[in-house]
Amino acid sequence: MLVKLASIAVLALILLIPLALLMPVVHERAALRDGAVGEIEQDWGRAQTIVGPILVLPLEQGYAYAFPDELQVTGDVEPQERSRGIYSAVVYSARFAISGSFHRPTPTELGVPAETVHWDQAYVALAVTDLRGTATQVSLRWGTEARPMLPGSLLARWPSGLHASVPVGTAPIAFSLDLPVHGSEGVRFAPLGVHNEVSLRSGWPNPRFTGAFLPASRDITDEQFAATWSVSYYGRDFGQHARELPAAIDASLFGVDLLPGIDSYRSVDRAVKYGVLFVVLAFMSWFLFEVIARVRIHPFQYAMVGLSLGVFFLVLLALSELVPFVAAYSVASAGTIGLVTTYMLPVLKTGRRTFVATGLLSGSFAILYVVLQAEDFALLAGSLVVFVALAITMRLTRRLDWYADDTVAPTDAASS
Repeated sequence: MLVKLASIAVLALILLIPLALLMPVVHERAALRDGAVGEIEQDWGRAQTIVGPILVLPLEQGYAYAFPDELQVTGDVEPQERSRGIYSAVVYSARFAISGSFHRPTPTELGVPAETVHWDQAYVALAVTDLRGTATQVSLRWGTEARPMLPGSLLARWPSGLHASVPVGTAPIAFSLDLPVHGSEGVRFAPLGVHNEVSLRSGWPNPRFTGAFLPASRDITDEQFAATWSVSYYGRDFGQHARELPAAIDASLFGVDLLPGIDSYRSVDRAVKYGVLFVVLAFMSWFLFEVIARVRIHPFQYAMVGLSLGVFFLVLLALSELVPFVAAYSVASAGTIGLVTTYMLPVLKTGRRTFVATGLLSGSFAILYVVLQAEDFALLAGSLVVFVALAITMRLTRRLDWYADDTVAPTDAASS
């Protein structure tokens, strides 16, 4: 019996080799997917970051920058899935309505002498990461005037964007504009106003709110989400006026990412990492049949069962590239259970034993799926599985006389 246990342990270690060889395949396929997704996003539009509007005031030397008193953004983000071969990426079309107000900054606020400010050369700048999806003329509503915005933000830190020359009077002035864009992954906004309010709606069920500020309210369903941010300038590390654009603007960005569904490659990668647990559970159940039901199972038969479990992960990887992960897992596990059951039926002799063996194997697949889905509690779930399996083994073998079993060869006559 000791020799049999040792041979099973060595066989389990040997079967880790094909599992280890499968890991580079998973990573290679994931890299191919990432490359295809990157090409789709590059062609459609990158993740968008919108900074502004900013009132830029040329000086005799350099520039002064003034940020809005009020800044409101509302937007509808319409997600789409674009494919390249068997790979797909989440992209979106969006239209943002941006509005708010500016007041004329005083020389004291700007920290410069009044005569050095060229008010007649002032312009409004809006930095946008990618404007390829902006197919129409964007106009800035400045008070009662409509001013066409020209390409380029004229901001050194964020050159991509739009700008428009504006008159700066003594009274506060309202502004508004509509900005259509194409993007991917997500969108970020900079809280440049004294008070900032951003409201987004989208027909995407998997948002991830990220950045320096979380939404004040959110509503997420299985089909869409809506979120509103209400941000004060007290929560950031820069003021309303500057001679240089503050680096702290980047740290204050907030927004949302449109997460894809379950990442099949990540799930397969985690499944392969738990492969050793899977093989041990299967071998433990077969060994219990040997010592309790007195059934002879040859090491070669252990090897065939172990190899079928290894092939399961390869089939799971291939199917998960074409269908949702849950469907791929269901098909691959059902095929493996059927293969092992038909192979072990002549060995186990009776339908009752085969039924029990099939139930144990099916339970192992179900447990593995639960562990894969319990991402935050995967370690806890895996530990509980090992503990329960050990407890069951100890319970079933507590009355066995192992010394007597070493002197008597197993027979197929005993019933399970």
